[in-house]
Amino acid sequence: MDREDYKKYAELLFQRFGDRVKFWITLNQPYSLASKGYGDGSYPPGRCTGCEFGGDSGIEPYIVGHNQLLAHAIAVALYRKRYQKLQGGKIGTTLIGRWFTPLNENSIRDTAAAKRAFKFFVGWYIYIYIYTSII
Repeated sequence: MDREDYKKYAELLFQRFGDRVKFWITLNQPYSLASKGYGDGSYPPGRCTGCEFGGDSGIEPYIVGHNQLLAHAIAVALYRKRYQKLQGGKIGTTLIGRWFTPLNENSIRDTAAAKRAFKFFVGWYIYIYIYTSII
């Protein structure tokens, strides 16, 4: 499915169910699909470096994440432009987060590493979510 297919799918849902649905979720935990489906292969489609179905764990999760973020932005823009005023709903995504604690809480390096891990885990998805929430 490419982004244009996703846009058509989203529009069909907005048309058919928008009179009843007031809270739309474009993607459920996009990080999980990208990292688990294409990073370690534990979720479908089971792609990763060394997996039975092939893949590149160093590149594919980021390509998938990038395309998920674009699809989310396209669906949000479509909803806001054509349907939100008429239907009165809200649209967003659901994000998963992890909390990281320093190995040694008195270590500046460990504390910085924990903050960096959190920002990496959540940051690349939260940025587009925040951006699409304000436009």
